[in-house]
Amino acid sequence: MQLRTRERARPLAPRTRTLSLAQAFDPTSNALNAIRLALAVIVVVSHSWPVTGRGDDPLLGAQDWGDWAVGGFFAISGYLITASRDTTPSFAIFVWKRFLRIYPAFLSALIAVAFIAAPLSTILTDVSWNAADSLQYVWRNSFLLITQPAIGSTLNDSPIPDSWNNPLWTLAYESACYLLIGILFTLLPSRFRLGAIAGAGLVCSVATALALGDVLSVPAVVLKGFHLGSFFAAGAFLYLGRRKIPMRRVLFISSVSVLVLAVLLRIDAVLAPLPLAFLLLWGGTKLPLRKVGAKNDISYGMYIYAFPVQQLLHLALPSLSIPLLFAVMSAFLTLPLAWLSYRFIEKPSLRLKTLWTVQTRAVGG
Repeated sequence: MQLRTRERARPLAPRTRTLSLAQAFDPTSNALNAIRLALAVIVVVSHSWPVTGRGDDPLLGAQDWGDWAVGGFFAISGYLITASRDTTPSFAIFVWKRFLRIYPAFLSALIAVAFIAAPLSTILTDVSWNAADSLQYVWRNSFLLITQPAIGSTLNDSPIPDSWNNPLWTLAYESACYLLIGILFTLLPSRFRLGAIAGAGLVCSVATALALGDVLSVPAVVLKGFHLGSFFAAGAFLYLGRRKIPMRRVLFISSVSVLVLAVLLRIDAVLAPLPLAFLLLWGGTKLPLRKVGAKNDISYGMYIYAFPVQQLLHLALPSLSIPLLFAVMSAFLTLPLAWLSYRFIEKPSLRLKTLWTVQTRAVGG
């Protein structure tokens, strides 16, 4: 009689532990630089339609491609800037660091447009240029509020004759978000911050919905603030809740589904911030692009120099009216300027981050 041998039970495979966003995201090694560069290029592509006279920026849902990219910038900034404030000991040091990241390159872009791009345009067209107009352009825009977007008549032959650097208007809102998050951390204890950010994001989204639905009448400048603020708040919310947010595939699929539905229903301007912010951070942790921008982060330079390059390119080649080809040429022409901006303006400026700390310690003894 043959005895049956009892099969030994196979040990269960250990279940893979789901990482939280805090555990999955490495602040020193991630793909967000690559993603921000991609967003800057999307802005270039989007602007290629109006700059070449081919109509408005192409839409995806209720927003054009540039709106989506700028929203992505604000969502990423919401996460990273909140992290910066969380790890910076004082409000003054935080403001100093943010000033160094934004302002020197911004001012350099103003000067480059005023005294290089604008004079060059007179070689390509029959318009005139004078230094007084350029000086006014730099001075009036030097406080981040773009109150004089044009320089005399230098863009009269352009389909967009009233702006040399259209994307710069977003930097005032970006800086306002920096100040608000800095103040929030200064005034509120840590246990109240997540709720405050969630409430601020909800208010911004509801106000955006009411304004777009003509229920609430607000100036365009205020509507833009609500809209961009909702994206920044989404990124800040994810940072503050990062230890409890699991990086599960179901959240990825849910975020994609919400975005697709929002686009189809054309309510993406209201519903996009949180799912878009999560997807961008998911990409920051998952995409094998960590080396892109690790040494030379040219995304900001691409953002602040591409539009003047596009204006000059159109003046030089007005017959080039294929938007995608125009976008490719514009991006490649902007790359060296973005690299120069980072290497010789942004990176040296960032080395001054510790100056305030050193001086404070010296004064304090």
